[in-house]
Amino acid sequence: MARFDEAVVEARRSAEIWIKVATVHPHFESIQIAKTFRTLMQCEIANNHNDDAIENLRQALGLLQKPLEINPKPLAAVLSEMIDLAMDIDADAVARVVPSELLALLGSVDRPGVSGSIASGAEALPNLINPFWDAALLGELGIDYVMEACRRIFARQVRNG
Repeated sequence: MARFDEAVVEARRSAEIWIKVATVHPHFESIQIAKTFRTLMQCEIANNHNDDAIENLRQALGLLQKPLEINPKPLAAVLSEMIDLAMDIDADAVARVVPSELLALLGSVDRPGVSGSIASGAEALPNLINPFWDAALLGELGIDYVMEACRRIFARQVRNG
C-alpha cells in the first residue's frame, strides 16, 4: 500500500509541475499534460481514491481546454482513455464533468487502436501499460508497483472484453 501512496505523491508532483507550465503556456506539451493526468488518475484509482481521480479528469479538461478547441485530434486517444477510466468508476460523474460536445467530438475523431468508447483487445494494452513501464525504466516507480498496475489493467481489459 505504501507504494501506491508513493506513486500518487509522485504523480501529483508531476501534475503540479505541468499545471504551472500550462498556466503560462496553454498550448505547450498538451499531450504530455494529458498523459500525466492519465497516470495520476490510474494511481488514484489503484489507491481507491476514486473521487480524486474524477477531480483529476475535471482539472485536466480545464487545462486542456484551449488545445482541445484548436485541434482535439492529438489528444483524443489519451482523453478517451481518461474518460474510460472515469466511466469505470462513476458514469454519472463523467456526465457531470465531461461536456457532451467533447464526448461527441472524441467519438467522431479517428483514433488508431481505439474502438468505440474504450480501447479494447490486445492492441490497447500497450497504450495502457506503456506509461507505467516508462516510469519504471526512469526509476520513477518500482517494478513491483508496475507489475501490479499492469496486472490490474489486464484484468480490467479481460472483464470489459
